[in-house]
Amino acid sequence: MQVAIITGAGSGIGLATARHMADMGMAIVGTGRDAERLRLVEEVVPADRLLAIPSDVTDDEAPDLIVRSTLDRFGRIDFLINNAGDGRPKP
Repeated sequence: MQVAIITGAGSGIGLATARHMADMGMAIVGTGRDAERLRLVEEVVPADRLLAIPSDVTDDEAPDLIVRSTLDRFGRIDFLINNAGDGRPKP
């Protein structure tokens, strides 16, 4: 089974990507800053193929935590979907 890490998986493009990749039979590691929104991933990915990690990818420890947790649970990483973003529009 292929494994995808998706940052920003709690909404929008990240959530849609998680749903699509899960429908393709992949395991999903979903990350996001908002634990409540990240729970939405649980509605679209079967529990046996999901690892949800509430984290802010801008924290220094986050990448290591995400990779280590993914390898511990699934033993591999096939796809990185770098979807997390932070916008600060200005006039």
